[in-house]
Amino acid sequence: MKTFTTVWLGQIVSLLGSGLTNFGLGVWVYQQTGSATLFATIALFAMLPGILVAPLAGIMVDRWDRRVTMLGSDVLCGLAVAVAAWLVMRGEMRVPHVMILAAFTSACSAFQVPAYQAAVSTLVPKEQLGRSAGMVQMGQAVADLASPILAGAAFALLHLQGLIFLDFCSFLVGAATLAFVRFPQVVKEKTDAESRSSLKEEFAQGWRFIRQRRGLMYMLGYFASLNFLLPMASVLFGPLVLSFSGPTGLGTTMSIMGMGMLVGSILVSVTGGIKNKVVGVFTFGGLLGLFMAGVGLHAAVWSTAAAGFFLMFCAPFTNGCSQALWQSKVPHELQGRVFSVRRMIAQGTAPIAMLCTGPLVDKVFGPLMMPNGALASSVGTLIGTGPGRGAGLCFVVMGALTLLVSTAFLMSRTMRHLEKDIPDVQPLAPAAA
Repeated sequence: MKTFTTVWLGQIVSLLGSGLTNFGLGVWVYQQTGSATLFATIALFAMLPGILVAPLAGIMVDRWDRRVTMLGSDVLCGLAVAVAAWLVMRGEMRVPHVMILAAFTSACSAFQVPAYQAAVSTLVPKEQLGRSAGMVQMGQAVADLASPILAGAAFALLHLQGLIFLDFCSFLVGAATLAFVRFPQVVKEKTDAESRSSLKEEFAQGWRFIRQRRGLMYMLGYFASLNFLLPMASVLFGPLVLSFSGPTGLGTTMSIMGMGMLVGSILVSVTGGIKNKVVGVFTFGGLLGLFMAGVGLHAAVWSTAAAGFFLMFCAPFTNGCSQALWQSKVPHELQGRVFSVRRMIAQGTAPIAMLCTGPLVDKVFGPLMMPNGALASSVGTLIGTGPGRGAGLCFVVMGALTLLVSTAFLMSRTMRHLEKDIPDVQPLAPAAA
């Protein structure tokens, strides 16, 4: 676990810096425009390029040294953030620049994420995969918890360019940790036919591996469903809270949610998560939907933060169980391709949801939940009416659907027998000193 822990600590610092920039730019964009549609469009730019690049990235991750791939991604992201800092200092930052920055870092993450995921399974033994998945979630939780607090406190002193500069420094820290470690070698000797294989054929290998294993196909379908339902609500979280509070309230709420993820991640790290990974995925997925609905019930910081705390508490269990399953079932030499196919399909529904979210809230849910709207005298008596209540209704509806989908998949016999129906992969030899 020593090498993994070194890499993990560097990635936490990098995530923390990214959180500072994301918080500052998110508040800046909403204050500049006040548009939920534009807010959702920027979120789309932060996701879609990574999905489109995923097929190529997965193949390259299996061909390249995974440590070097992660290092290159950190360096490129750091350079992009440096350009953004320069634009802010010159007073030339505009919304299109934010979109370009989001798109570029998304494309870089298409290489960094599968390389990181594949590297973890080579660095730790199978019995520690649940723990390592929890630690990865914990790193994200630390960033989610600390970034809003630090950003809120530092914004007045350092301004937006200061936050972006700190983000640049964090990328350097992440790159430095990767520069001084070594990963086990997983590239096998290829036959002549394999050496001549095209990118399309190698991508097809990853897809065939999943398609030939029904349990993994079902798991992929479940997360594709979740990644349609969750973004429709989560992309509206900033506008939802800002509709009844200010940046301070948003930062407080996000920090409390980050605390929920941190607590859940610590439990997963210490215990290794739920022993039956499949049950863990769908049970906590259902609870996640339940608490997501709770986020939209009341226009108050305390209730939104409380529901958000438990929502994020469930996320490490769902994601950690899923990640441990994939890492233990996919051969090491195929993980780049398989994980990229998995990301492309599972997250491919999210851009569709994001395209629908802004217009749905601005044109449909929002007017329905105004004081004179069609739902004011029915649903409005439960969750309130006025600005932001359309976003609240979106949280309630998508949360309820998430609970139903999770229950339906848990009842599937194929899913309940996934762990014993698909054999585990063999561990690799440790890295040379």
